[in-house]
Amino acid sequence: MKNIFLKFKDRKFIIYYLCVLLVFQTSVFILLKVFSFQSTKTRSIGQNLIKGFNKDKVISLIFSDSKNTFSLEKEGGLWFVNINDKIIPGDNGKIDFYLEILKELSSGIIRDSSEGSETFKKYGLSEENMRKLKIVSDKKKDFILYIGNTGKKKGTSYIRLENEKMIREVNSLISAETNIIPVQWLERRVFPETINTEDVQTCEIRSNFDWFNESYTIKYNPQKDGGIFILDPDPGKKFKPDILQNLLKNIFELKIDDYKLDVDITDRERSASITINLKNGKSNRLYFFKSGPDDGRYIIDTDFNDYLYIVDNIKIKKILLPVKELIALEID
Repeated sequence: MKNIFLKFKDRKFIIYYLCVLLVFQTSVFILLKVFSFQSTKTRSIGQNLIKGFNKDKVISLIFSDSKNTFSLEKEGGLWFVNINDKIIPGDNGKIDFYLEILKELSSGIIRDSSEGSETFKKYGLSEENMRKLKIVSDKKKDFILYIGNTGKKKGTSYIRLENEKMIREVNSLISAETNIIPVQWLERRVFPETINTEDVQTCEIRSNFDWFNESYTIKYNPQKDGGIFILDPDPGKKFKPDILQNLLKNIFELKIDDYKLDVDITDRERSASITINLKNGKSNRLYFFKSGPDDGRYIIDTDFNDYLYIVDNIKIKKILLPVKELIALEID
């Protein structure tokens, strides 16, 4: 009887042990499945969306929405904006940054796979709201991407691939950085960044504006400590060392509002001019014309490129300062 009891007790223990072992193995199996799924999901999210993308091979970016179409085109290593067959210099720094965004674009996660106009509208991917981007490489391979709204999570965007109904959420600023307004991609600086105040020998300012009708020259005056800029004719007042230098800096950093296309200024009266004479013997000139009657904007022409620029009155008054305004900033 005792032996039977022991055998029964041993059997009960063995069954209990096997049950515990089964639970443990099942838990391990589930955990492995979960980690495997998460690992696969992570790899999927991290995969590059545009396989083999090389930004140096891209020759064109074509943007379009329900109203407009324009393109960025690369020629001779530089980017230009094509607006209605008008080729205008592009902002190469901005475009290079955008190409980096495309390079880092991941596959993301599938946020919604249901079809229908309401679904697309929710994510900014309806026909009326989406932005279409066509990427063209020198290998004649095209990649089309549809760009929607920015995501609810900071730094994310909703996108959709061509011939794909699924909506992806990606960790990218592509939605915020995809601007369909062509002027936002233009080179806005009049002078190249390679020119600065240290290169200036003289700056001649001539103006016939109602609010500034006079002429003067800013001259570089060598000194033992490196030199300063002085005003000619001498106004009889001392200036803070950086006043004239800051005025020159404003001229070199002038940014336009737009390009003026299909306009002939041959017969227009010149309102002002700025002539920059550099220490290397070269010169650069800006000519100012009224854009229209009382519209508060001006046309700028230069002698170093073939473009006409539009600049508003506020920016003009930062680079064309009457002597009395300079004197108001003097030391004594």
